[in-house]
Amino acid sequence: MSHAASLAGVSAPTLRAWERRYGVVSPKRTPGGYRVYDDADVRLLRAMKVLVLAGWSTRAAAEQVRAAGDASIAELDETTPVDTDHDGITLLARLALDLDPHALDEALDREFARAPFEDLVDSWLMPALAELGSWWQAGRVSIGGEHMVTAGVLRKLSAVYDAAVPVTQGPLVLTGLPGGCRHELGVLAFATLLRRAGVNVRYLGGDLPTPSWVESVSQTDPAAIVLGVSTMSDVTAARDAINALRATCPEVLVYVGGGAQAAVHVAAHPLGHNLVEAMQALVSDLAIPSR
Repeated sequence: MSHAASLAGVSAPTLRAWERRYGVVSPKRTPGGYRVYDDADVRLLRAMKVLVLAGWSTRAAAEQVRAAGDASIAELDETTPVDTDHDGITLLARLALDLDPHALDEALDREFARAPFEDLVDSWLMPALAELGSWWQAGRVSIGGEHMVTAGVLRKLSAVYDAAVPVTQGPLVLTGLPGGCRHELGVLAFATLLRRAGVNVRYLGGDLPTPSWVESVSQTDPAAIVLGVSTMSDVTAARDAINALRATCPEVLVYVGGGAQAAVHVAAHPLGHNLVEAMQALVSDLAIPSR
């Protein structure tokens, strides 16, 4: 298996999933039980990789490869409809259909390696997450599939955040979610942009109750707070946190971002829906020298 995976240019766990779950190949076995892959199997695996890299879901790619049979990659490409999702916006939603963590990790590694994070976050990541949410609301993907993908994106974002050199000087910015709110990918992506821009930022996570926000501010004396307000169900908790912060720490700037930021209607600064532009505006407000 490891040698066949190497020849096909995929990992052994991915080959195993394609074989067992999707039936892309059916290798023979030696008397000792070892799998034996022939040249035709390797060609099919390579063709499968071509389609997955082109943005096809694993299930759709497997169906196409099985239908094509023992075809070369060139023949498969000529007989395969072109995927019209050139920007990969439906990629995360399609990955949620397959429940394949290995394919998810490989796709995220590939996408995040395409360009600097600042170039990807608004052009691909946030639209792809929004599309995933749309598919879930429409019943096209399961709750399990949506949770698997968002957990994978959370791991990847956390790695990008951790990889940025932390800054401990200059105005401090606290970021996170109000109590009861758990849609943290947007605010974590924003915190990652801030950290990569050289901002002294601390990410406090999701579901932080109002008293904890007040306590955190009293302990750290930040210059600004950024609250994520992703959905309408987050609005009441955001208002409570903002009103409490205004009452106890009136000098701290409070910003709100996320899909429901316009519904907050209390004394906070909306950041808008472009994360890079919002980051740049906050850096300008706080007079932080850019890196």
